[in-house]
Amino acid sequence: MSSISQDAQEAQAKVDEYTQFLDRVLRPELQEAKRQVEEIEHEIKEYQALKQALGEVPSLPPPNAVDLGFQTIYCPAQYAKDPKDQVFVDLGLGFHVEMNAKEAREFIDKRVIFLQENRLNQRQKRLTTVQDHIQSSLNVLEQLEMVQKQLQK
Repeated sequence: MSSISQDAQEAQAKVDEYTQFLDRVLRPELQEAKRQVEEIEHEIKEYQALKQALGEVPSLPPPNAVDLGFQTIYCPAQYAKDPKDQVFVDLGLGFHVEMNAKEAREFIDKRVIFLQENRLNQRQKRLTTVQDHIQSSLNVLEQLEMVQKQLQK
């Protein structure tokens, strides 16, 4: 009878160990992996929004005027040059470069492809790996609990 009791205690210790591993290691890793995937997806959306904005021509109420507040007061205005002639584009790592619209669109296309094929894929793979580890741990935990119940009978 004491060996059954000892086996049940060992099974409970393993259940506790796996539960702690899930709570302290795997679940925080899962949250971090999700955050990193969302971060890259957000960066891709920002580049796509910039590319779309580069294709749009700003419209001013006729005659060319600038809104001074709440679309009720306007003052006459002229563009010194096309506002899309030069834009600052984030290259990553905190570096920004001034480019013309054509160069910016070309860079954005390359940057989005890089982000999707490299960084996003890597982070999604990491997320999948962590999810698989959690599922495996939950399966082991379930099996340990079944063993523990059988030992207690």
